[in-house]
Amino acid sequence: PSAGDTTHSGEITGCGLARATGTYYSNGNGNWTYMKTWTASCSITVNTTGLFNASSGGTYFAGTTFTSATLANNDQITVNYTTWVS
Repeated sequence: PSAGDTTHSGEITGCGLARATGTYYSNGNGNWTYMKTWTASCSITVNTTGLFNASSGGTYFAGTTFTSATLANNDQITVNYTTWVS
């Protein structure tokens, strides 16, 4: 994906894992952490995440893939992004 994109390849829109507003924290000096925990509402395998500037629509800021994790109903997954602005 590229900055400015409005979609994320492999984006999950159901199963309790759709886009949502996260919480952000200032760590000082241009350092921010963004965090969100989702609870799966079905069994699903996940291996990618993305950060947008809005919970619906918006443009792409960052993303990554990770080792696949299979979530069962009511399992939770938490994603943290730390950014530095100088």
